Amino acid sequence: MLKRRSNIGLVNSPQRITDGPKVRYGSGGTWQSISWQDAISGIADTLLSIKSTSPGLPNYAGADQVAFMGSSHMTNEECYFYRKLIALFGTNNTENQARI
Repeated sequence: MLKRRSNIGLVNSPQRITDGPKVRYGSGGTWQSISWQDAISGIADTLLSIKSTSPGLPNYAGADQVAFMGSSHMTNEECYFYRKLIALFGTNNTENQARI
């Protein structure tokens, strides 16, 4: 079975979220819709602030505080690009479900 062919069910699923990104401020807050630009900027700002901090732990400083999770739905080319992006961020903390 080809990976791309099996993704048709994901695209047409009634459970698919189609109304854009949402954010919740605080533990008891309600979900609020935000723009894609605000969502991507927020994620980038958070990752860069984590990368620039050093909590004093020699093995988990900066970029090594972050881990990335891949997907078994990714093609080989997407996995390759994903791994290069993670290396560019500066960490080796990655996992992929495809190995299971």
